[in-house]
Amino acid sequence: MYGKRLTRFIGKRTRFFSYKNNKFKIDGDGFRVANHRITQGKNLEDRGRILDRNGLVLAESIQGMVGNITRKYPLGLATAPLLGVAHPIYGLKGLEKTLNSWLAGRQHSSAFSSFYRLASGRQKTTDIKLTIDGAVQQKIYQSMAHKTGAVVVLDINSGEMLAAVSTPAFDPSQPAGKYWEDEVKKGYRSGFVNRTLERRYPPGSTFKLVTAAAWADRTDFDIKWGMRCRGRHKTLGISDHNKRGHGWVSLQTAVSVSCNVFFSDIGVRLGPLLLKEANRFGFNRSWLPAGKKSTSLQSLAFAGYPAVNSGREWTALNFNNNPKLVAQGAIGQNVVLATPLQMALTIAAIGNDGVMMKPRLVRGAYFSDHDASVGLINQWPDTKGEVGRSCRKDTAKMLVEMMKKVMQTGTGYSIPKLYKYRGKYILSSILPKGETTQLLGKTGTAETGRGRADHSWFVGLAPADKPRYAVAVIVEHGGLGAKVAGPIAARAMRDVLNMK
Repeated sequence: MYGKRLTRFIGKRTRFFSYKNNKFKIDGDGFRVANHRITQGKNLEDRGRILDRNGLVLAESIQGMVGNITRKYPLGLATAPLLGVAHPIYGLKGLEKTLNSWLAGRQHSSAFSSFYRLASGRQKTTDIKLTIDGAVQQKIYQSMAHKTGAVVVLDINSGEMLAAVSTPAFDPSQPAGKYWEDEVKKGYRSGFVNRTLERRYPPGSTFKLVTAAAWADRTDFDIKWGMRCRGRHKTLGISDHNKRGHGWVSLQTAVSVSCNVFFSDIGVRLGPLLLKEANRFGFNRSWLPAGKKSTSLQSLAFAGYPAVNSGREWTALNFNNNPKLVAQGAIGQNVVLATPLQMALTIAAIGNDGVMMKPRLVRGAYFSDHDASVGLINQWPDTKGEVGRSCRKDTAKMLVEMMKKVMQTGTGYSIPKLYKYRGKYILSSILPKGETTQLLGKTGTAETGRGRADHSWFVGLAPADKPRYAVAVIVEHGGLGAKVAGPIAARAMRDVLNMK
């Protein structure tokens, strides 16, 4: 019944198969797989390649002896959740879906492409070059093997995403049938899910950087002001991981030791000002343009992902009428949820003197001649995409210095030390005399509220002397941020700083 339906050219259809009510569906049609075997569809629509920033092939179409086209992904699982898949039976997902009209060559028209189509009988396809570095992506994926979570690495000056790793990942080379069925049944736990953009988590103590920025941005901010932490806030009921308390705590000390009591207290004092600061850092907003649907590459690259980066919408009413809710939000719990990309953008803005850049995933589009990219198609202005100022410049610089203390004497002390030796960045458990670690950041341990281990977070910048790159790491139910996410971030920054 459905065999004919499934032999159309895949590519013009944009939906991916799903599982609901014990049926798999494509375009609303249900189908079942007899003995886990499916007759292959007729063909994929011809489409261009997806390349990394250096021209490394991430996805390409291979034409068989009988003219059938299959899609190959040389880096396999390392890029699968990001790139998605173009499959003759199951349809399109990820960038293969959102950039489909470009890859298939339907987004551009010119005398050259019309002549090519008439002369060859084929549509002139388009190669897409991403901002991702394939080698770095692969190394980070190896660091995340056997874990569930995500890693995002950004260039803080341009907003370019150098890595977007999500684990677990699906294997696009697997034959149609049981593997694909079992994977899609997993829902949000599936390897099809791109956790860097699709999943939202409580950011835990990494969000304290936003609370700290809001506190320091006040006109009456006094860096010497502090309070005594006795391990629990009597009024708000917020406990600290250090049950004995931290004693007298200033903002600098609170960031270094990640004091829940201090941040819950100042969060309530800030009230709606905390909401305003969070909004300036990109919470409660979409990275897609508002209004009519955009066909620009940058916009399409982020299409199909959550429109809002935080959890349920925060309102000024919440922050005026429910101090305990505010206290929890100030330490990255309850009302606060964020994608890994959002937290990478947050730490990147701090490293960029308080200015947030729009995330960029696409570098350019090129006419494709199947084995070479011939001619750049300019479809967007080559200018820096500033979102705006997230915090004052002096506040950002102060937070950078505080994050150095986190790594030197605070919660990040046990994370491997990153330093330069004979022209290369290396990691060591002990710093040589006279060296300082070139990784700075903030650890986070976020409660899940489900009787399971906490999520492990780390956000950071490198090199510390003059930050160029930002990283955000989450390992679901990984425990302490310094123990699990921190070392992964350190290895990621080492690889990024050493990339060619």
